Amino acid sequence: MQLDKTLYPWADAMEPGMTVGEAPGYATGEYLDLFEERIFPAVDEKVGDLRYYVYDPTLHGMPQDRKYPVIFSLHGAGNALAGKLAVNYSGMELFASPAYQQRMGGAYIVCPLANEYRMEDGSSAGTWMTPKADGDLSEYSETLQAFAKENIQGRLLRILGAESIYTENLLALLSHVRVGFSSAGKTLLTGSSAGGYGAWRLLNAAPDRFDAALLMAPAYLPSEKLLDKLQARNIPVLLCHGLYDELVPFDLTVRPHLERYATMGNVRTFMPKLVVNRDGSVASNISGIQMGQHCINNAIQNDLMLADGTPMWVDLPRGITGWIRDAVGGMTMIIRKATAEDVYQIAKIVVEDWQTAYRGIIDSDYLDAMSAEKRYGVEINRYHDYVVAVDGQEVLGYAWHAMMEDNAADCEIIALYVRYSLRHTGIGRRLLLHAMDTFRDAGKKRMIIWCLKDNTEARRFYEKMGGVEWQSGSHQWGNKAYELVSYLYEL
Repeated sequence: MQLDKTLYPWADAMEPGMTVGEAPGYATGEYLDLFEERIFPAVDEKVGDLRYYVYDPTLHGMPQDRKYPVIFSLHGAGNALAGKLAVNYSGMELFASPAYQQRMGGAYIVCPLANEYRMEDGSSAGTWMTPKADGDLSEYSETLQAFAKENIQGRLLRILGAESIYTENLLALLSHVRVGFSSAGKTLLTGSSAGGYGAWRLLNAAPDRFDAALLMAPAYLPSEKLLDKLQARNIPVLLCHGLYDELVPFDLTVRPHLERYATMGNVRTFMPKLVVNRDGSVASNISGIQMGQHCINNAIQNDLMLADGTPMWVDLPRGITGWIRDAVGGMTMIIRKATAEDVYQIAKIVVEDWQTAYRGIIDSDYLDAMSAEKRYGVEINRYHDYVVAVDGQEVLGYAWHAMMEDNAADCEIIALYVRYSLRHTGIGRRLLLHAMDTFRDAGKKRMIIWCLKDNTEARRFYEKMGGVEWQSGSHQWGNKAYELVSYLYEL
């Protein structure tokens, strides 16, 4: 593919076979009706009233008896002029979808709009980057001050380090909305582009007000003193920025701190060579100016997942929703005996796990024929020996226990499954340890668990938990027999 480098400045970075695509992979506007428009009365006459949009999970099917994190999200420059569509441009619309809410365990979403307006030259004014006064670089190290003065000119130099006129207003708005939520938990701050600038300023002004931050191509170079604050408080930060960003240069806003970020245990950096859409094509959005690599919030809104379920970033196998759940989720898990009311959720977990994790191991015809309804008919007859890991009424995973009289192995975990989107969160570990404690209390000595020989992920887990490879065997599903391997645990 030959591309005009004046329109596609990152064309040389494309690998053979790559294509360019303008469709991010989701339908814009599908979930905007779930957001309620509100007005926050002015606390500063220079700023005025703030319009904002709110998604409340308790109004859309999530249980009332749990706490949910509050996602406070700032859009990019010019986006407020699109009205409610700014929710999408901030990267947050799909996080109100039932699927994403389920993966996160539920979350409030608050998207304020800057009081933006058009200048005569067509540019946007009144963005989150509007400074109170010229930038103050006194908190920067000498190295960064020199870098800024050498590399950043004109308006960017003037506002670098400057306080936004919106900071105090946004903090007041955040306090207001949290009081109005019946089940407000931790606070996640997000910001895209100019919204990332505003987010960095909020973190600088009130780091104790935020429990985590997701920054998407932020148009800001934080001071070392701010990084010190975040590191001292161990606030999780996920910084996402394309290497070839056309509007917010990576070299100016990320590279000066790369070595520092690598040493900060609370900071993770997703820095794709090229930002891609859900179908794997290279992102491109041309509307007078090329915006492809700058639209990393499109990848975020796709949960950093490709259409086939492959993560865009191997370090986040459960995507952004998984990171949010780990960073600020309000999940309170308990393990208890299963009831008949749990069985349909158990059936759905089994089918989802098989059709995802066993794809390429078990024949597709067999997997495709599975359904939660069919599986329910099987599980309802044997759930009495199950325990479930639950958060409120949501079943996160389950284990099937069995006592035996065999001298070689006198107890067995016949099945252990975790909701696929919640893998790597410790639920499987908790279920396995609970089973071992149950068997010990019953006087059992040796526990066995079987799995498919080709299920390498499960085998790594059982080995990590102390299991020793033991007997081999086989089992038939459909018209084909599959090899099994067992692991033995000394209790």
